Amino acid sequence: MFAGEGEKALTKARKYEVEVNIAIAKIEAAKDFMQQVRRRIIELMDLVESLNNLAVIGLDELESLPTFDKNRDASKFQQVGLLMKALAEIMKTPVLDNEGQLNPITATIQAKYRTLGGN
Repeated sequence: MFAGEGEKALTKARKYEVEVNIAIAKIEAAKDFMQQVRRRIIELMDLVESLNNLAVIGLDELESLPTFDKNRDASKFQQVGLLMKALAEIMKTPVLDNEGQLNPITATIQAKYRTLGGN
């Protein structure tokens, strides 16, 4: 009788062990995903900071000029405009897509604007 009860308890314990292992695997997967999200956010944050710094420098240069000369200043003005456009696009793009996964567009944006930020 004791052997039968012990066998039932062992079967029940093994069932719980399987459930716990599944829960642990899910937690590990969620942890890995959150690390990927964090890494992407940091990459985008660094890119935004770099682009913003360049835009501020460009605007300061333009504002320090006594007058705007289109032949002399058009290139700088265009560069600042491109930086501002890049910043707006990055800020409008969600890190996660509608399914809650990393938005692949953020990787495309990083590649697209990384050269502007000097990264």
